Amino acid sequence: MRVGEGTAFDPIVLKSFIQMLGVYPIGTILEFDNGQLGLVSQVSLSEDLTRPRVMMLSDEGLGGFRCREEVDLTDKDGEGNYRYRISRSSHPSVRNIQPATLLL
Repeated sequence: MRVGEGTAFDPIVLKSFIQMLGVYPIGTILEFDNGQLGLVSQVSLSEDLTRPRVMMLSDEGLGGFRCREEVDLTDKDGEGNYRYRISRSSHPSVRNIQPATLLL
């Protein structure tokens, strides 16, 4: 959508849409460069809309997952780098995850 900003999409409407929904909607699965998985639990409240809050997931085997801890993806390490780098996102159904059972 950002590619079409100003041509296919009105920039003001697009910005409002992204602020309401978030770049990564609640329930989206994020995979990080270290192989860990996170479930988006809250859209970003910071200026960087690509850094939501996530529940880190641990694989319990047999296709089951459980939440470990909530992490704010805007957190940085001592050198000013983000602690978690997103490598890709996916729909929870790809991993047979029911977000409601993990977030409620």
